Amino acid sequence: MTSYLVEKGCILYCHGARHDIYPNPATGQKQPTPGIMILYRDSTAGITAEQLQGFFEGWPNPPSPETHLKLLANSDKVVLAIDEESGKVVGFITAITDGVLSAYISFLEVLPAYRGRGIGRELVRRMLEKLAGLYAVDLLCDPDLQPFYERFGMRRASGMSLRNYLFQSGS
Repeated sequence: MTSYLVEKGCILYCHGARHDIYPNPATGQKQPTPGIMILYRDSTAGITAEQLQGFFEGWPNPPSPETHLKLLANSDKVVLAIDEESGKVVGFITAITDGVLSAYISFLEVLPAYRGRGIGRELVRRMLEKLAGLYAVDLLCDPDLQPFYERFGMRRASGMSLRNYLFQSGS
């Protein structure tokens, strides 16, 4: 069950009400999972580096939470998913755009403990809604992630990239 509440100008989006069933990662058996309330925001106002722990999974030289906060604040568009109970940012998506014809979605990540609950899907949906009036919205992803983005009407395309791993941490 999904519910929406409007509170102080923000939309709260509830994932996993108490009666919803999720697979137990250890056993694969379905089990009741306590509900979590996720707040979606399109601003970094009031967000601190302490709320940004655990992102950039698998990166050998990840940005620090302080650099992550700068990355979010300097993006043209951002949507954050925040666990209302803990106040922790549990997912984010960013885009850069010229605001006329095109945009590039540069990052999407949901913390491992929160995956499989529709948070990434909701982040993409909200970002594409923000970018709806543009001619082109592009992103790069690994081939195994392409089916996820195809659900939103995106098409596979070839692209090029340049990575300077010396600067991967952003410092």
